[in-house]
Amino acid sequence: FLDISEELSAKYPDDTSRLKITSNMIVGYARVGDYNTPITMLNRLSLARFTKEMKEFVYSTLAMLYFKAGRAHEAIDLMDREHVTFERYKGNAHYMGSIFFYDEIMRDVYLGHSEEAYRKLKRARREMGPNFFTEEFDNLGKTTGNEETETTEKTEHTEHTENNENDEHTKEA
Repeated sequence: FLDISEELSAKYPDDTSRLKITSNMIVGYARVGDYNTPITMLNRLSLARFTKEMKEFVYSTLAMLYFKAGRAHEAIDLMDREHVTFERYKGNAHYMGSIFFYDEIMRDVYLGHSEEAYRKLKRARREMGPNFFTEEFDNLGKTTGNEETETTEKTEHTEHTENNENDEHTKEA
């Protein structure tokens, strides 16, 4: 997959095509634990002709990759530099929500704001539901001291619902 994508990247040298190819390659590089290669690839792109949405994708993805590569200070620098983009999506889980939630939570974890990170994590789980970041959110849960997984939360919700139903049956009897 990565070899074919590299060939495509060489074949289509314009930055718009490379962004599309690179965005697919990020998944492949993540599978082998390499976050630095896609960081380099994204940083080589000229964003001048990109739409606002394309730039936002680059910034949020770069921040995520920096965090995953253990380069949190670079992620936070980027988030500070591009604060308008990150502020725009704060509290909006519908557009690239998982990535922005991940970036915000990781920022809080890195800065030692564990209560804030935990609050955002619970909100991300609630609003995003199961998605490609479910495992990441579970890992963040462990980092923030909340080891509940989405499965645990669903089980607790089911138990709570069953207990309420049992209480109602008891009242009727």
